[in-house]
Amino acid sequence: MKSKKISFIEIISVILILIVSFVIIKRIVVIGLDNKNSQKYIEDVNVFVEKATDLYKQEKIRNDTKYFTQINGGYLITLDKITGVDITKDPYGYDYKKQESNIIFKDKEEAIIINVKSCKTSDNVEKCREIVNVNAKDLSTKSIKASIK
Repeated sequence: MKSKKISFIEIISVILILIVSFVIIKRIVVIGLDNKNSQKYIEDVNVFVEKATDLYKQEKIRNDTKYFTQINGGYLITLDKITGVDITKDPYGYDYKKQESNIIFKDKEEAIIINVKSCKTSDNVEKCREIVNVNAKDLSTKSIKASIK
């Protein structure tokens, strides 16, 4: 009668399979969460653009520049001047840099240019996510760039 003992190689094989499975599953979960956060980031930016567009239309009718700064070829509004939006943190938990972020309306080109930045500092390292000089028509999750300073 043969013994039904598990050999050392079989134990190592099972452990390796479990480790590889864990690494693959973890990677899938991380990618899924990052995609979800990226989508939410774009949704936040779309809210900023929508509210800024509403203000822009109102001010254009009244010829008032209470919220906007006239720049060469258009008008700029920083996120801190957009009313009706109570979004302070991005989906990653970073703070939106509302005074550094802006939306530019270029009348001649009929374009809306987006510059949005959010950062978090820990252990003297600043991690940021930002969208730089992206036309609202071209906005996608690929527009988001990550940086570490």
